[in-house]
Amino acid sequence: MRCSTSDLQCVSLFSAAVCVDRVEQEFLSQPSFRAEIIKVKSVAAAGLAAWVTNICKYFRIYQVVSPKRAALAEANKKLADANRRLAGIRAHVAELTARVASLEASLASATAEKVAAEAQAQRTAKKADLADRLIRSLGSEYQRWSAMIEDLKKKEGTRVSSPNAILSL
Repeated sequence: MRCSTSDLQCVSLFSAAVCVDRVEQEFLSQPSFRAEIIKVKSVAAAGLAAWVTNICKYFRIYQVVSPKRAALAEANKKLADANRRLAGIRAHVAELTARVASLEASLASATAEKVAAEAQAQRTAKKADLADRLIRSLGSEYQRWSAMIEDLKKKEGTRVSSPNAILSL
């Protein structure tokens, strides 16, 4: 079997799949196109036959692997995009977590201030209650003291002795 220039043009005119199909149909399908058989006639031709056989096998494997490589590259691209989005989301979550921690600290501080203010309000209310009770109790004392003052004024006007006599006692 001889290769003509039209066979060599196959590589440039048609796709590789067409060329490999043609080589498989015309050469590899024949039982005499085996490296072991050709080696009896020519070692160089046997090497060439082995090379053609292996190139065809490689091409068929490449046809299976190539779409998988493309799918892998696409999946890696999607993974990289997803990882970028995930990093952004994680940064946002960290920011929100820090904000929540800050707000919780503010809440704790405000709650402590509220408790302190309520305690102060209770102490103030207790003092106001005590002051009110004191004012009411002193109100009755005011009346008693006023009556006592009036009574003393009346008694002072009726006293017989001089004011110096009181000092000598």
